[in-house]
Amino acid sequence: MQKTDLTEEIKLEIARRYASGELKKNIAKAMNLHPGTVGRLTAPTKVFRHSDEVKREIVRLVESGQSKDRVAKLLGVSRTSVSKYTEPAGPVVPPLPDDKKNELLRRALAGEMIANIARDLKIGKKRAGDIAAKVTSGFEPSKAQRANILGAREEGKTAPQIALEVKVPVSAVRKTLDMPLRRKTYPEEMHDAAIREMAAGKSAKEVAEAIGVSHPTAVSWFKKAISSGKAKKPEIIAKDDDHEFTWIARQDPELEEWRQLVVEWFNVVRNPGLAIKATSNFINHYLIKYDLPRRPADLLARGKLLPDFYEVVCAKSEQGRLQNKAIFELIEKVLDRPEFADTSVTPPIRLTHLYRNPISLDVHGGDGKGYSESPKPVLPYWMIYDLRKRIAQGPNFRDWIWVQGLLGRETVNGQVQARDWFPATEGRIDRNDPDCVWRLRQREHAPPVLEMWSPVRWVATLFHIQTPPRVGQVRMLDSGEADTFIWKDGQFIPNLCSLVQGTARNPRQQGIFRRPDSESLAAGAEVFLYFNTNKTADKGKKSNDKGFVCAWPRLHDIAEDPYYWLAKMRDWQMKYNPIERLTRWRDIKGSRKLSTKRGEQADDYPDTPFLFRVPECPDQIGPVSSDETDLAWNKLLATYQDILLEEGITYPNGSPVELINPINGRAWSSPHASRVSLITHLILDGNVPVEIMMKIVGHARFIMTIYYTKVGLKNIQDAIKQAAQILDAIKDQTMSRDLANLEAVQMRDRVVFNAEDWKTVLPVNPADRNPLGWLYMHDGICLAGGNTDNRALPGCHNGGPVLRKAGDLRRTYGTAPGGIRNCCRCRWKCAGKHHALGLQATLNNRQYHLHKASERAIEAERERNRLLQEKAQTESGGQPYLRSAELRGAERKYETAMQKMQEYAMDVAATHRMLERIVALPDKTSGPTALAAQGDLLTLQSVIEDTNSELLVLAEICADVEFFPDLDPGTAIFEFAQLLDRAFEREGQPLILARMSEKEKLTAANAIMRELERCANPDNPVLARRHVVEIMDRGESLEKTLGIKLKSVLQLADESGRRPVSLRLVEKDKESSDDDQRRAS
Repeated sequence: MQKTDLTEEIKLEIARRYASGELKKNIAKAMNLHPGTVGRLTAPTKVFRHSDEVKREIVRLVESGQSKDRVAKLLGVSRTSVSKYTEPAGPVVPPLPDDKKNELLRRALAGEMIANIARDLKIGKKRAGDIAAKVTSGFEPSKAQRANILGAREEGKTAPQIALEVKVPVSAVRKTLDMPLRRKTYPEEMHDAAIREMAAGKSAKEVAEAIGVSHPTAVSWFKKAISSGKAKKPEIIAKDDDHEFTWIARQDPELEEWRQLVVEWFNVVRNPGLAIKATSNFINHYLIKYDLPRRPADLLARGKLLPDFYEVVCAKSEQGRLQNKAIFELIEKVLDRPEFADTSVTPPIRLTHLYRNPISLDVHGGDGKGYSESPKPVLPYWMIYDLRKRIAQGPNFRDWIWVQGLLGRETVNGQVQARDWFPATEGRIDRNDPDCVWRLRQREHAPPVLEMWSPVRWVATLFHIQTPPRVGQVRMLDSGEADTFIWKDGQFIPNLCSLVQGTARNPRQQGIFRRPDSESLAAGAEVFLYFNTNKTADKGKKSNDKGFVCAWPRLHDIAEDPYYWLAKMRDWQMKYNPIERLTRWRDIKGSRKLSTKRGEQADDYPDTPFLFRVPECPDQIGPVSSDETDLAWNKLLATYQDILLEEGITYPNGSPVELINPINGRAWSSPHASRVSLITHLILDGNVPVEIMMKIVGHARFIMTIYYTKVGLKNIQDAIKQAAQILDAIKDQTMSRDLANLEAVQMRDRVVFNAEDWKTVLPVNPADRNPLGWLYMHDGICLAGGNTDNRALPGCHNGGPVLRKAGDLRRTYGTAPGGIRNCCRCRWKCAGKHHALGLQATLNNRQYHLHKASERAIEAERERNRLLQEKAQTESGGQPYLRSAELRGAERKYETAMQKMQEYAMDVAATHRMLERIVALPDKTSGPTALAAQGDLLTLQSVIEDTNSELLVLAEICADVEFFPDLDPGTAIFEFAQLLDRAFEREGQPLILARMSEKEKLTAANAIMRELERCANPDNPVLARRHVVEIMDRGESLEKTLGIKLKSVLQLADESGRRPVSLRLVEKDKESSDDDQRRAS
């Protein structure tokens, strides 16, 4: 900044710019002047006054939950004005309890120091001072007290000593003696001892509490000692790396015995990461927080009352339950030690009359269920596409202007001071390289600094929204600098880097770019992506066999092509952040490592030149940390949310796009959520088969790919609606004729098979096919004719997966999954477009049974757990357990229930998949016959929804059972009839359905429901059913709401002869007169 006298021309230029409306700070920046100089030469800043209407609107918007920044943007006022007219932001501090407040005032008036009182009462020093000042500031000592104060002062006593002696507030003593408040001084010995403790590894907070000083005071002492060279900053070992748990002894030396026990237990646990988190909670949030006995013997003594660990410490989730179980196992191991058991025998006999395990495994809380799909939010694909374009603004890193200024804070000259800008020397910078981004950052009170920009965080972020790998897989990528061959300019060439390993005969291939095998090369492949880690799939594999190959394509648009930017990133690292040797995984510490692995586990991975190593942190080895990628992602979405708001881009309902949680300021999604987003869009919108997506994302199990696919009920609903529309368009065709006559090339466009290869269930030659041997069902055709007993012919006995491959004609197949006549997953089943509504009914039915099976499984699990707990308690007391037979029965019941639930879940998945494949069939078919369905077509087009109404679900199930009689209703008919009878009973009507048989219940209940729907909305039965169900669910009167007489409606229950509607295959020109009569009626 210029500090010389300003000429008249400069002053006139400042006045001219200010008069034209230019802001003072912009004038200062443009003319390279200090803002204070411009302020002195211009008029005082105008104070904006807002109308009462604007003030009221500000208050209303803030109270409605809008953030102050958003309110300021919406109304065009400053944030300072918004804060001025509203309550200060921040957490609401609960009022101090009366007993604490009275104790505080009593001790303050008695002369005690506020700091000591605040520490004893565990309240903030400032808060205690503010409360006490309201009373002590106006305190006036009596004449006798004044005399005592003056006499004590003559004896050389300090103000706090006098206050305690005379029993008056310290402020009154200072006021009487006219003593100014001086800064507290501490002995040099205390100062040096505190620095030694902190240099030895103790935290400043612990040292401050031990010697009786404030935490900021201890921190300032240590910072000054480090800057002067009197002390060195201790090497802080992250808890994940501290397998000796030294932090426990630092927290409290009395916990040394627990530390030794934890180390012994930790060496045998299978999940070290979980053990560390559970131990941290147990020590910090249980033993220390609740001031429990420090010695294990005192804590585990029988009769000692302790708070419930799970209730007061653990999150009410699956993770919380696992931590509770881990601490239970820790204490179980402790109780088997010689101090607590007789170890001369095996297994040890515990001293149960003296000690017990206070941790219970019978915990409740949370939803207690896993997710059927990932709970992570999905970013819309247009947003992913737009973010790619905004990050990669050009072909070089110098073009990435937007992300270069996202992190950090803005300085006086408009530049940002952020971690991705790091100091660099002139020799490190190549001014002619478009990938070298540098600047000379001006500083106000220091010389300019030459800085270089690191694109590491942002290339990793871009890669996350281009491809669907896990966060850990991206962070740990190998750059390929040590590979024998390196991919450059579209081909693999010998690597000339000094780190190169391997030979042409035995090459090293650990880099992100993997050379295809000969078969893939012959098919035209040039390069694949290689991820050197793959979570649990890496277990048991050798170092070079870990990870997986992803056949991601090369794309023409560089914003979409990961290969282009990964090669750029590798070249940038080799040029501007070179390394002398490969990094051992064992040496990676803290959040930079993949997960909490033991040393021998980390040694299973080969030494690596990490692609995303960070030059801005030269003292830390390894790749970019998870915290750094999370911060970049959070800032990216926060800025993008503001851009969408400014551009007026909203959700379809007009509400603003919200990517950031307004409560904690963090993004709703995470980098890992982009994996869910891409998998969902590629499968549902891009029609990538799930089995192919499994290979792309490295899943070992089919169910995991389904889990990451957020189908949602709305997508299921849309699939069924679309299928119903297709059915209406091709209702004059028959699948039977297609199956009998279609050539092999046409088959895939007309029919959907459960079999992996339709040629294994249907002859390729049309002349060999015999439609007379097929069984026509409501949701497809059984090509085995429904055979259940003759094992010499195709049937349920060989409708399962292949067991032995010996050529197409000699393969051996297993039984149909789920048992006889469970066609959902049988390979003999096929379906066409006009089976969509039947499949919908099957899906409804299977989901109902799945719900019931899950209820039975949960109940069986609770009963089994109760008996297991009873058994553990009995045996821990040294008594024999006499209900073993009952326990075995409960376990069998639980296993049976879980197996049944799993079968229904697989049926639901298979049926939904067939529906999706039917929707994807091309609209090209034709035929002379039609599938005739009697009844209201709108009823057929009912769809699945997420509903809390049991009555609505049962109404749909029973309607489907009447329309498709071969569906298994289970107990749905009885439950439906009971709910209807209960609703009628509230209005004084008899229980007419209770006296009927199951078949009569079904017919009568559906007839009553149809009549109620007709009365509610004769034009739209689907909406009418909702309206009727809502009335009954709310307990309202049907008669009053619909204006009907229930007695006349219930007469329908006595009518007989109503024949269930069925689905049959008929010729178009040969429909029976019976069909005409029924349709006319």
